[in-house]
Amino acid sequence: MTKPDIRDSKNYMLKYIFTPIFLFACSSVAHADLVKINSPDRSANLYLDKSVAEKSGPNMIKLWHIIDYETTQEYEGKAYRSIKANYEYDYDHM
Repeated sequence: MTKPDIRDSKNYMLKYIFTPIFLFACSSVAHADLVKINSPDRSANLYLDKSVAEKSGPNMIKLWHIIDYETTQEYEGKAYRSIKANYEYDYDHM
């Protein structure tokens, strides 16, 4: 009795052909245009994501920031090293 060739199965195509193509397609979509900006806190790096800036009203804009701390921080018993936050700015008063 001969074993069936595994390359003929649907699992082979799914596992070795479609999965890498799918993962490549997903990874190429996720892209952030991060710009490092001066941080008032020397123990953290501050980045601005320009790729998702959106106008939220007259003279108003929403921007995403990433704050990357050099040391572990703690909030409500949970440790973290970075924060992603969304802020709204009135660029008439900048």
